[in-house]
Amino acid sequence: MSTHRIKSKRGFDPKIYMHLGDDQLITLALKLLSDANKTPSFENIVEEVYSSFPERFCLQGHPEWPHSLVIDRSVRRCATNRQKRWISGKAATGFKLMPAGETIAADTYRKVLGQKPVDKSAPKTGRQTQSGRVVKHIETSPAFRKYQAVGLPGVTEYELCDLLYCTIESTPETLDNNLSVLISNVKDFGREDLLPFLEALRQGFPSRFTEAMLEET
Repeated sequence: MSTHRIKSKRGFDPKIYMHLGDDQLITLALKLLSDANKTPSFENIVEEVYSSFPERFCLQGHPEWPHSLVIDRSVRRCATNRQKRWISGKAATGFKLMPAGETIAADTYRKVLGQKPVDKSAPKTGRQTQSGRVVKHIETSPAFRKYQAVGLPGVTEYELCDLLYCTIESTPETLDNNLSVLISNVKDFGREDLLPFLEALRQGFPSRFTEAMLEET
């Protein structure tokens, strides 16, 4: 388990950005991508938000890995929450800032630069709440339901990737990362009863994971 801290590529101070919400930082990351004329894909959002705000979006215990599930949930909220609608688009086609998102991104940028005060008492999403959402995602997934009904042979590769917030084209490294996230959250939430299911997926789809992941116990 690594204890090495990753520094922000943009020099942002974690003492500031750790007090800002995930959705605000995601919106700013999309703005930074746009300003740099980079493709606003989900993969680039993950890279930008993790490299700019690493302590906020790293996987617990593995600071060298982005917490892709947290990022995915935040992107979805920003795109689908009717009270926000800060961004539009989807993973298949890319994302763009909506007018409200432009305002949020500009405000958040001033805050991370220290040009505007940050409410240090602003609530942050609790790890227990995040873990609960991941557990619910697992329990309501087609992969888990089929596993309960007919066992692993009933689970398709598409359903595996959907469970892990991936696509069929995703790399083994991405699946490794996201499976580790699920396992970490399941343990945090005290739902060790779900671990045999996740282990069965790892062993049942060996071509989708790296050898290092397959050797873990």
